[in-house]
Amino acid sequence: MDVGADARSVAGVAISAPTHEVFQTVAKPAPPKPKPAPKPAAKSTSGGTAVGGGSWAAVEKYYLGLMNCTRTGGWVTSTGACSSPGGRNVAALKLDAGISSKVSRPYAKKLAVGADCSHFIGGNPPDTAMVPISRTVGTDQLVDEMLFSFTHTTEVDWMLPGIKPTGRRVEIPLVAIVRFEGGKVAHEHIYWDQASVLVQIGLLDPKGLPVAGVETARKVADEKRPSNDLMTRWPSSAGQPL
Repeated sequence: MDVGADARSVAGVAISAPTHEVFQTVAKPAPPKPKPAPKPAAKSTSGGTAVGGGSWAAVEKYYLGLMNCTRTGGWVTSTGACSSPGGRNVAALKLDAGISSKVSRPYAKKLAVGADCSHFIGGNPPDTAMVPISRTVGTDQLVDEMLFSFTHTTEVDWMLPGIKPTGRRVEIPLVAIVRFEGGKVAHEHIYWDQASVLVQIGLLDPKGLPVAGVETARKVADEKRPSNDLMTRWPSSAGQPL
């Protein structure tokens, strides 16, 4: 580009000398490729199966291992592992496949033979999760206290038989008592607050009733939360001797 001697600036001032400049245009650089979005971390849930795995045999193996740990003098850690096994002269329980005719509880045999365990094993919603709270292990029986949670997206026959999915979130404290007889799972008794479940899925109005919803699970997880909200007369007895 040439600028002559008679050129002036926008303010009308004459330039000091003519000039010649060369400009070169280049192609616009391509935008940088976007970085791929990181894959979300997989959530740790039960995946709709029971503790120890997705089969009845896996459940038996898991719980039997806890039994043998304490029978032989070991301790079960919070992770479910056995610490310092051995040292006690007690024969370990042997695992047989499935629930055999040696088990004296007929309903347990019926569940195994009739494949009716499918209503429990693998019969939970896909986001079902269990958070352990406490565990008590004996020589032939253990008790698990846990927080059990799920989204009601499928029918849960063992907890809400005949109730169509509501899409509601459910969180409850749950207790499971597992007993072995003859080296096999004789029963798994499960206890929970059904009123709390019905409140959370919208089938029970808690107004005017001595029931609670998700607050029961919140209290188990946090001991500092109040536990007397349902006692309307609490202020009149607060501070009084038991």
